[in-house]
Amino acid sequence: MSLLPSCPEICKNLTEYQEHSLPIRKRFGIWIHLMMCHGCNALRKALLALPSLSKRVMEAPAEAPTEAKDAFALAMTKIKGCQKPDHQAPPK
Repeated sequence: MSLLPSCPEICKNLTEYQEHSLPIRKRFGIWIHLMMCHGCNALRKALLALPSLSKRVMEAPAEAPTEAKDAFALAMTKIKGCQKPDHQAPPK
C-alpha cells in the first residue's frame, strides 16, 4: 500500500483502521484518504453505525400495531375454523 491508498484498499482495511490495529503509516494514509474521499468516509460512518442499528433491530417493539394484532386475530380465527379433528380426545 502506498502512502495514499486506493478506495479498494480502504474497503479492505477499514475495519482494522477503526480497531486501531494497523501500523501508523497505514493509519495515516487511510486517514488522509478519508478526509478527501466522500464515498469511503460514508462507508466508514456506516460501519460505525452498525452496532447501534443492529441493537435497535433486535429489540422487541413495545407493542404491536393495531393492524398487526387484527391481522393475527383474523388469521388465527381462520386457522381454527379450518381445523377438523382427526380423532376424538380420549375420555377422562
